[in-house]
Formats: sequence, C-alpha cells, structure tokens
Amino acid sequence: MVSELVANAAEHGGGATEIAVVLDGRRVTVSVADAEPRPPAPRPAEPSLPGGHGLHVVELLALAWGAVPGPRGKTVWADFHR
Repeated sequence: MVSELVANAAEHGGGATEIAVVLDGRRVTVSVADAEPRPPAPRPAEPSLPGGHGLHVVELLALAWGAVPGPRGKTVWADFHR
C-alpha cells in the first residue's frame, strides 16, 4: 500500500514530501503527503489498460482511506488491520 500511495504521489502530486506509517494496536495507518492540493480521484477501472489501478487496490484492501488538505498540498491515508 505504501508503494501504491507513493507511486500516486510521484505521478500526480509532484512526488512524496512525507511518508508515515503509524501502528496503533492492531491498526496500521499509512499516509503520504504531496504538493498537489487536489484530492485523489480514482479513474474508471479499465483492466485492459496499464496504470490507473492504484487507488482501486487501496480501496479494496484498506479498511478506510481518504485525503486531507494541508498547508502545502494534501495527505492521502489508508487504514489497515495488521
């Protein structure tokens, strides 16, 4: 999941500016910040084409995910059980 979020930050947000992995009991939260203020938007799934699947993978595997605006862009996060 970290690699999916970092790849999205690299492709759509100018690169990751911060990466965090936080363990809280059995919950793991992964977050990646970038300089793009626009929130992520999954593209329509097109299995026959390369790319555009990262957020769909995150959505399928995460308990929850989202994005929060920041002073210099946004942070995309995803929660998982470990």
